[in-house]
Amino acid sequence: MVLDQGYFPDGILTAPTADDLRRDVELTKAIGFNGARKHQKLEDSQWL
Repeated sequence: MVLDQGYFPDGILTAPTADDLRRDVELTKAIGFNGARKHQKLEDSQWL
């Protein structure tokens, strides 16, 4: 698993676009992680 802190340089704690969020998840999977432990914050409903 990866610790996903949900930081995006252009959006601080929220992905600027849905495509940015999708890319983040796809890249995480591509490098071999199969789960994410979320940092202590409320997550955008798109991520869930």
